[in-house]
Amino acid sequence: MGGQKVTGETYTRHLPYSVVAKLTSLLEPGKQWEKFVVNIPRKLVMLDQDDFVPKYDLTYVSIIEDRGKKPGASSTRAILDDWGTQNVRVKHLIKVLVISELYGAADYLSVNVLDGEPVPRPRLETSDRTGQENLAEQATITPKEYEDRDTFYIRNMEGDHALSETQGTFESMGEERRLSVRSGLPSVDLKSEPSLESIRAPGESDEIAEEEEILRQLHGNEAILLRQLDYKMLKHITNNFNEIELSKGGSMIGRGGFGTVFLGKFNNGFKIAVKCLKEENDDNLKQFQTELNVLSKYRHENIVHLLGYSSEDANHCLIYQYMPNGSLEDRLGCKNETEPLDCPVRLSIAQGTARGINYLNENGFVHRDIKSANVLLDKDFTPKVGDFATARLAPKGTGATCTQTMVVIGTSAYLAPEAYQFDVSAKLDTYSYGVVLLELLTGLPSFDEEREDRDLWTHMEENCEDIMDMVDQSAGSWKEETAIAMYSIATRCLVKKKHRPLMEELLPELESLSN
Repeated sequence: MGGQKVTGETYTRHLPYSVVAKLTSLLEPGKQWEKFVVNIPRKLVMLDQDDFVPKYDLTYVSIIEDRGKKPGASSTRAILDDWGTQNVRVKHLIKVLVISELYGAADYLSVNVLDGEPVPRPRLETSDRTGQENLAEQATITPKEYEDRDTFYIRNMEGDHALSETQGTFESMGEERRLSVRSGLPSVDLKSEPSLESIRAPGESDEIAEEEEILRQLHGNEAILLRQLDYKMLKHITNNFNEIELSKGGSMIGRGGFGTVFLGKFNNGFKIAVKCLKEENDDNLKQFQTELNVLSKYRHENIVHLLGYSSEDANHCLIYQYMPNGSLEDRLGCKNETEPLDCPVRLSIAQGTARGINYLNENGFVHRDIKSANVLLDKDFTPKVGDFATARLAPKGTGATCTQTMVVIGTSAYLAPEAYQFDVSAKLDTYSYGVVLLELLTGLPSFDEEREDRDLWTHMEENCEDIMDMVDQSAGSWKEETAIAMYSIATRCLVKKKHRPLMEELLPELESLSN
């Protein structure tokens, strides 16, 4: 290191330039510093408290981000400089990094700077084999063999060059503790996974073997490791991004403003959904990065799972778990002559969707485009909120407005009135959810040009005297008290912002319903 030895008691403002530079390289990619800054307490004595007052609010986070965009600057350095004025020591810095689950940066300080041991991690559950693990098991072959086997060639998230630069930093931890460069989070011990060894292609190079990481389904704020996938492979498994609809024998699942979604299918039957950027422009690239950032940090049963991404030249793709039952919008409309959803399934979808939205809001995000087309259904009709391209940070647990935007985002029939004044808060999602509830109850589309009152909420206000006269009869026999309760919740979602509840207030009532 040179100079005075760094210890846990060293003030962070006295850290050598090389150490700060390395921390910057670990926390800047993917805005990992955002996970760090929100866990800094107002006072150091609060570090051991579960419920502390954060030092930095969302306004300051925006300021930090702007500072980091200046030439030669970084958001990480701005945070360390400002926080360092509180006589923060290296031991405090490590503790906040661990709380933030930024184990790569924490291990760098603990192992390489302090000559200590790797920081402790929560034990990872390994019992469930998931779509992500299946994805990992495809990562066993070189690009030259695409035509022979439907398998993935996975690159390190920052590319081969970045891996070689950081390899020395982590070598003292052993190959089994290799970290993901982008996330700063631990990959799983490959030596403990004989199943991977058994499927590894004969003669596969050590370099590719080292780059393998096992992707696990981890809930809440546990580590989520994403893979960068080769674009040529994606072309191969989507039949060259065949734009014929899936129902007509092609690969296209759907098309939206952000891009087109294709089915990727392997010979072993494993399926993924591949969303391709419509065109490369500043707005689309920003939405691509937003969705990547949100879904790489947060995981929940009712949020669509991101498995990886591809970003090569002008080609940008996001890779998700495949949802065989499509969107709620399509199922309510019985697209492709599918059977109507029955009452119990509709209630279950309402409850699961609410859980997903509430989870996002609790973690400080506003989705801004909740609608039935963005509620996806797995094989068991479990709902997953998808499409996070327009998500924004907002104050946690309140209806307070975050930094105002000058662009109206969302779909008109689902938009709260305040959205047109560029007022963004978690209550926007509550409003949109109310419209989705009306769709579930009535089976009617949110917007219909043939209807006198084109948007569904106005139609219900004008025509609904008794909800039992309006419910979708194709769903079967509705339990009256459940239908009345769902309609009551929907109407409360659709009032003015001042009187509109947050999802966390509605969730217990929804959970208590049965059909």
